[in-house]
Amino acid sequence: MNNVKFYYTKLTKYIVLGEKYFAKRKHEEKFTEVDITFFNDRGHKPENWIIKCQAQSLDEALILIGEINGKAKIKLDELKAIIDAEYFTFINECKELVKSGQIIESTEDNIRKVLYGLNEQNWGSWTLPKMTISYSANQYDCDGKTATTIRLASAILIDGEKVSKFKTATNRGHLNDYYSLR
Repeated sequence: MNNVKFYYTKLTKYIVLGEKYFAKRKHEEKFTEVDITFFNDRGHKPENWIIKCQAQSLDEALILIGEINGKAKIKLDELKAIIDAEYFTFINECKELVKSGQIIESTEDNIRKVLYGLNEQNWGSWTLPKMTISYSANQYDCDGKTATTIRLASAILIDGEKVSKFKTATNRGHLNDYYSLR
């Protein structure tokens, strides 16, 4: 059995099988054996290798790499589905809080939920929920991305800093005076 290492960039895939070095450029169909200087000149360090396994031949290594990549893709898809479900649940909580009609405590977490709940609606349809600190809210178009802001009448303490202006995530360079709640 030989140790196998696999690494890729935008244009080239690299395999080390024992003492042999292989590379395949984007336009090529097969891996070809290359000299070690091919790797060293490009600055590939052992810690950059994304797959490490053992195989007897290049063909076996390619099968293992394909299987490992496939499993990683499935895990990535599963993770994305979980994150999407958690975000959907979070947005629903935010919408429920905004529609609840109760007076909302002005905490960082509740302000975040109100911001994201309002951000899911067009500002023309807003009915602002009551909070323990009076506030105003606005909505902006930041280069195609909707951003909602809240300005509290008095500041609250967040990470040792008094903050009264909050925003949802925006594109860089927009609403810089506001504290971003993600």
